[in-house]
Amino acid sequence: MFRNAVLMIAFTAVLAGCGSTADSTDAPNGTDAPNGGETAGQPSGRLAVSTRENSTEDWEIGILEFEEGTVQVLTENTAFDWGPTWSPDGTRISFASEFDAGIFEDIMIADEDNPGQMKAHSQEVTRDREIVVFGFDASAPKRLSDDPFVDDSPAWSPDGTQIAFTSDRTLDVEIFVMDADGGNVQQLTHNPGEDWQPDWSPDGQRIAFAGQVSGDFEISVMDADGGNVQQLTASPGHDWGPVWSPDGQRIAFASDRTGNFEVYVMDADGGNVQQLTDNPGEDFEPVWSPNGEQLAFGSRRPPNLREIAIYLMATDGSDVEPTGVLGIPSDWFPTPRGS
Repeated sequence: MFRNAVLMIAFTAVLAGCGSTADSTDAPNGTDAPNGGETAGQPSGRLAVSTRENSTEDWEIGILEFEEGTVQVLTENTAFDWGPTWSPDGTRISFASEFDAGIFEDIMIADEDNPGQMKAHSQEVTRDREIVVFGFDASAPKRLSDDPFVDDSPAWSPDGTQIAFTSDRTLDVEIFVMDADGGNVQQLTHNPGEDWQPDWSPDGQRIAFAGQVSGDFEISVMDADGGNVQQLTASPGHDWGPVWSPDGQRIAFASDRTGNFEVYVMDADGGNVQQLTDNPGEDFEPVWSPNGEQLAFGSRRPPNLREIAIYLMATDGSDVEPTGVLGIPSDWFPTPRGS
């Protein structure tokens, strides 16, 4: 179920394979997570992440606190919770979830203590994936979408009034937008291929997304009302996960155009594409730091290509370093002034 109290886990526990964000496999290079203030090269703020408990495929929502040196785990259930994004004021997080918060059903399972016997077991109700909002005021999580389809990839508008998301409710994956309370749902894209991962420009005027074009995924942008769609990339592979820089001048994304997923950055008009990583594993899901000086990203790197860990680097691809945390970054919120 969703936790009312946030579970605090020290990075040392994560690296030791304890807690709910790591298994017995060592974190990359066995390093501690970096700490620091607002200067370049020293990350600060709160990084919302998708993290896995132990060696399962059970993804949960967490927050990497750079200054505190901790990981907060916000959800604890046995199904999929994914893609957390901050509200602009930092008081709430939206994410995709396959669970009805706090709703349980009784089922019969094998009794391990009595072979051949069954026993009653209470478990949370699994449902189609929906958009959920979690507040930090001890209020219950709120489900914003409620339909028999998969709703995913929520993204808050910069003014906090709307949330863009993807859904297959039209029997094709398209991008929709709704008010922050879940009302007034409007479809933005109407493409024959799938459209995923909307991300608002800092001024709220445009939305970048990954759209399917002739079988491949390419990065496009559109006006916030769905008009004026412009395709920015046309690579021989999949371009995925676009995210705007804080100043709105660049877009970072992942691509397998070289045969392996790496992190790239380009100007907001699609020009000046630069490859930032060159890793024999995979690098993906880049996220800008609030000051625009660093990128967090998910990576599979030697010696353990099975585990996905969170790394940091400068926006020119230099100074790559592990955080020591397993998971995938999703959204980076700045440290509040005066904290």
